[in-house]
Amino acid sequence: MKKFVSLILSLVLVFSLAGCGAKTDTNKDNGDVKSTAYVGQDWSSEYYDESMKGTTLNLYGVTDNVRPIVDVFQEDTGIKVEHLTMQNGEILQRLENEGKSGVSIADLWFTGGADTFINASQKDILLPY
Repeated sequence: MKKFVSLILSLVLVFSLAGCGAKTDTNKDNGDVKSTAYVGQDWSSEYYDESMKGTTLNLYGVTDNVRPIVDVFQEDTGIKVEHLTMQNGEILQRLENEGKSGVSIADLWFTGGADTFINASQKDILLPY
């Protein structure tokens, strides 16, 4: 269980770093703002080791917009992420069903409405880490 929690923390750390490691450029001609991730920079985590390569994590999310972050994570770690996109209510219902059955499918829930996360927390179907 400790290794699983460590793996989850590593993933959260990498996702956080991927979001924080972006620079913003402004195109002076039309004022557009674009974000460019610093891909390929070294990172480290006390929770990650080479034996985790080849592991697969299942991710629930409400958007495919996180795919570039997931792709960089996979490239950097060798950990594969299967991403299933659903609506907030569907994710919540799945998590409730998984909790009742004792069979968890998703390892992570990344993106969604704050009200849905609050609802899940109140129903005690999330694991703290």
